[in-house]
Amino acid sequence: MRLAAFAILAPLFLAACSSRIVVSKPEPAPAPVPKPVGPVATLKIPPGHYPAPGQCRVWYPGRPPGHQPAPIPCRFLQGDVPLGAWVLYRPTDEKKVVRVTAYHEVKPELVVWVRYYDSKTGTFIRAAGKSN
Repeated sequence: MRLAAFAILAPLFLAACSSRIVVSKPEPAPAPVPKPVGPVATLKIPPGHYPAPGQCRVWYPGRPPGHQPAPIPCRFLQGDVPLGAWVLYRPTDEKKVVRVTAYHEVKPELVVWVRYYDSKTGTFIRAAGKSN
């Protein structure tokens, strides 16, 4: 009986001793894509997604245009801008521009920057408080 057990276990023991153990390092996680934190040279917003003159639109950087909230009257945003969002505004006196106000990602109501862009091309025009 011992001989039979040895005959069965010996090949298994030898196979286990001769197998190669391969240790591999796990794949590193992909680096997160950074969000723009400063002024951007060109808005990646299609012109048809800008609000009408006198209206505002909350815009989430990195979210596709079709998944953005609809434009609303600016008075409804009084202190209720989500963290990290932008507010697009079309001034009624300057219909060819879009004012973009970027809000902080952690501190509510803290404005990071305000910039003006051309409403047709999305190119940067000027920073708030600065003339051409």
